[in-house]
Amino acid sequence: MPQAANYENAMLRRSSFATALLAGSLLLPGGVSAQTLRATINSDIRGLMPGRSPDTSTGSVLQNIYEGLVAWRADGSVAPMLAEAIELSGDARTSTFVLRDGVSFHNGAPLTAKEVVWTWQRFLDPKSAWPCRGNFNGTNAIKIETVEAVDEKRVSFHLAAPSGALLSAMARADCDSAGIAHPASVDGEGNWVAAIGTGPFRLSEWRKGQFVELARFDGYKPRPEPSDGLAGAKIVKVEKVRIELIPDAQVAKLALLQGRIDIWPDVDTVHVKELTQSAAFFFIYTVSFWS
Repeated sequence: MPQAANYENAMLRRSSFATALLAGSLLLPGGVSAQTLRATINSDIRGLMPGRSPDTSTGSVLQNIYEGLVAWRADGSVAPMLAEAIELSGDARTSTFVLRDGVSFHNGAPLTAKEVVWTWQRFLDPKSAWPCRGNFNGTNAIKIETVEAVDEKRVSFHLAAPSGALLSAMARADCDSAGIAHPASVDGEGNWVAAIGTGPFRLSEWRKGQFVELARFDGYKPRPEPSDGLAGAKIVKVEKVRIELIPDAQVAKLALLQGRIDIWPDVDTVHVKELTQSAAFFFIYTVSFWS
């Protein structure tokens, strides 16, 4: 759709944001603050576990907080993310991920193979009710038998049979790219009480039924490659993101017109036609809080 592409290019020239995380169409006014970006979601997030719910609102928030071993590029190919390299065994049943140096969680702890194993054990546990579990338990051809920490920087995934689809399944955006979390995210009873990932933003506050606030993670280490889809470097352009819960489209429209929000994701086509007649707004399909 060429017209939409033209709107996206115009937005990129006049603001500091690029494509990726808030999936769906949106409206963006000119002159957005570089300090705090105000966005909206039409339903509350459903939890803090990565990949726990595939709905757009939850995914658009958590994909800023967590990162996986791999991620999708814009063309649908798979790129390493938290992994520096991926080694395949001779029988093609074991994939060993070599972790990047210098990556830290939001609580300051370094990323090690231990946290990868812990996260994936949570994913594969039937009690976790991870919606993407069927992609890795043999239901859909891929079966992970064990996840093993070889040493501090290497973690091996042992499969029941070779599968060329493993990396693509791990990178799926609707699974929050199988983001790696720190064990301090759960309490003694196994409940997710925090969202401690390695992403460019950390969870500052979640007031259920009202808003989610993200703050730039100053300890974030971007990848060296240029940003590409959900992969590559993520260079943060704002200090904070405040995401208001506004279920009603008319209320969201009014908030945009009054300058109380900067971004309106998932705007319907009726409002797009009306609002883009003004030079104050730009229509695009996706946006992230980094580039």
